Amino acid sequence: SMAARCTAVMEKPNKLEFESIKLVSIFLNKKRYAAIEILESKLKRTFAESLKVGALNIKGLEGKRRDNAPIGGETQMKMLDIVLREQNVPKAFEYVKGVLSNLLRGKIEVSKLIITKGLSKTAEEYKKGGTKQQHVELAKRIEERCDVTGETPYQTGDRVPFIMVAGTKNSMACELAEDPVYAQKNGIPINTH
Repeated sequence: SMAARCTAVMEKPNKLEFESIKLVSIFLNKKRYAAIEILESKLKRTFAESLKVGALNIKGLEGKRRDNAPIGGETQMKMLDIVLREQNVPKAFEYVKGVLSNLLRGKIEVSKLIITKGLSKTAEEYKKGGTKQQHVELAKRIEERCDVTGETPYQTGDRVPFIMVAGTKNSMACELAEDPVYAQKNGIPINTH
């Protein structure tokens, strides 16, 4: 194997081990890529067969981050699968266009639009930081209104789920984060843009 051949010419104690074969890839920059890969060291299939059964592996892209709305990750993963596995950019473009159309027409489940971010600091530490973040500002609003709404305030270490709601053109992003259940109960329109 290539790993064994490289190890043979390297200084000891270096040793390369087989990890995977990347059949097709898109590299955006260091530690950010998507690839269709197989984990077997010896190919027993043709390239086309391997491409069909290979795993889509994504590193460092939004599709794998848990602090983005599921619609973004799911859309990115499907689009990359079409581009890499089927090698069909026009089909991937049409797929993304269809998702955006459904989003703008309100045909996407609210659960797909929920973003979650963790409260990693105390309120005082966030205040010292100076920048206003959506989940932090929402946590403050929930704490202020919890006696009236019955919501449970968030604590340091909790993940805060939120959606972005419609506002005015002068609204700051940190003001537009809202609890998904609260928004639906109170008929607050979602900012699909």
